[in-house]
Amino acid sequence: KWITLAWAIESAVIIWSGFQGRVRTLRTVGLVLFWVVAARLLFISIPAERFLFNERFATFAGAVACFGAALVFARRNETEVIGDERNMFIALGAAVHVFTLIAFSLEVWDVFSRIAMVGIEPRLAQQLALSLLWTLYATGLIVTGVRRSLLLLRWLGLALFGLVVGKVFLFDFSYLDRLYRIISFMVLGVLLLVVSFLYQKRLAAGRSEKK
Repeated sequence: KWITLAWAIESAVIIWSGFQGRVRTLRTVGLVLFWVVAARLLFISIPAERFLFNERFATFAGAVACFGAALVFARRNETEVIGDERNMFIALGAAVHVFTLIAFSLEVWDVFSRIAMVGIEPRLAQQLALSLLWTLYATGLIVTGVRRSLLLLRWLGLALFGLVVGKVFLFDFSYLDRLYRIISFMVLGVLLLVVSFLYQKRLAAGRSEKK
């Protein structure tokens, strides 16, 4: 965990130095090192005994904060970021949300493995909790993307919604009792209606601006 955090901080510092000195090679090295950090987060297991207040979540949070710092540096020097480098920073922006979601998903998965729910097996409770978390996160991405006119966030939210809908219909609902199935349908339906309304409102505003 300490090596992962150290490399994340070093990556952010290298990218900052690259912008300060206008050296693109430095920025590229920093971005490549970020992907090494991402691989370590994905493939090296870190123990976690308490919800949120544990070494694993702190490591993810520190790495995501460094990702975000690099994006701030890039935004402040937007005129220098062009071509392939721009695409790499866009991918880094997506990684911020991917690893934030992974961090919270791991925490939710662990906490629901220790919580007994009436009529639901622990494994299914974990899956339902994940679906709810992903749905809320996708909703947040889309709402933020619509309000701030950020295309990347809207696409990430839609992709995550598609993943959630597929997971819910193909896996979660098949193991639920009738009551839980009805509640799940209602919650998912309401959220989809809200997202659809926001999208339609955004499209209507865009058409009025063009006129």
